[in-house]
Amino acid sequence: MHAEPDERLERMLSAWSATAYVEGQLSGGYRNRVWAVRIGNRRYAARLSSRPEATLDWEIRLLDYLRGAGMHVPEVLRTRDGRSHVDGDLAALPLDLGPVVGQERLALAQRAAIAWEVANGWVSEPAYARRRLAELDSTPEP
Repeated sequence: MHAEPDERLERMLSAWSATAYVEGQLSGGYRNRVWAVRIGNRRYAARLSSRPEATLDWEIRLLDYLRGAGMHVPEVLRTRDGRSHVDGDLAALPLDLGPVVGQERLALAQRAAIAWEVANGWVSEPAYARRRLAELDSTPEP
């Protein structure tokens, strides 16, 4: 994992604001590098994604859908020209969550179950759908 922001992050931030800057790298980021950035007077989490653009578009639409249904999910910041991401990289308002302990674990599981119910019927993520179709295509007929 890189400790310093690179040109890719700087290019991404310039799409949001000429005065945006990196505060530091955030811990976590299972698949992607995540940075704390300042855009205007607000702090955001900037994610340098390795996901395909179609998958990222799907993820953003799902977040918008869940937020519209009243769920507390990250809000993706649109660029100055209205894009939700720049070449697969995005900035979002982070959720203020600390470690999940004790009774909070049950509450988090309940909120996840509600999100699952709200998104029931939502179209599967594109890469998953392609993999599933490939599996079905390769399954011999009975």
